[in-house]
Amino acid sequence: MGQWLQNVQFTVSWSLPLLALILVWLCRYSHDQVAKVVSERLFYAVLLFLAGITLRTVAVNDPAWLLHTTSLGVMVVGGIVPFTLEPQLDSSDEAMLSS
Repeated sequence: MGQWLQNVQFTVSWSLPLLALILVWLCRYSHDQVAKVVSERLFYAVLLFLAGITLRTVAVNDPAWLLHTTSLGVMVVGGIVPFTLEPQLDSSDEAMLSS
């Protein structure tokens, strides 16, 4: 029974960070407007839930605290990083490049 409980705890501790990474990827690369809205709503819901879980794991000194803290950081950075890495040019930059 002890080994089964350890397997369940391991699976549960990794499932939320994996869901978070999948949602970051879906938010970034979904092109359909409906899918984008749904994935963004799920992303924010999981972000709030993961923040609460992270606070709990740190407060009770759970062994999965580092995993949850790292995945929370990845979600925050994934939500902030720009969609494209191509530089955005405004009208003054385009005028300088054309002359």
